[in-house]
Amino acid sequence: PSNNPVTVGQKKKSPRACSYVLRNGFFQQHWYNCYTCGLVVDKGCCALCALTCHRGHEVAYSRYSSFFCDCGAEMGSAVEQNRVVCQCITPLMAEEADELFEEERSKNYLSPKNSCCTSLDNC
Repeated sequence: PSNNPVTVGQKKKSPRACSYVLRNGFFQQHWYNCYTCGLVVDKGCCALCALTCHRGHEVAYSRYSSFFCDCGAEMGSAVEQNRVVCQCITPLMAEEADELFEEERSKNYLSPKNSCCTSLDNC
């Protein structure tokens, strides 16, 4: 499973926890850089962390590739590295996660630039 909302019947199911917790390792997913926290180049965050932990930060789409979320993986060193501590290690309530992704779908906060994707749903 990717870290993006998936179709279950007719309803989208949003991830409720950081992809690092869900998969604990590398897997194919969309991921994002947070320039505010220094998660750039080969470091980044999953979609849920971008929407939750890094909300209001300078976040940009990185790519779709084999990746694990550094926001969750490096939680223990976040404070000393002057980054936010992952708020998605413990699963969010389903309604809260759905609302975050619904807002993203309406405003395209995380849409990749210069690609065929216009939001996470289309990728």
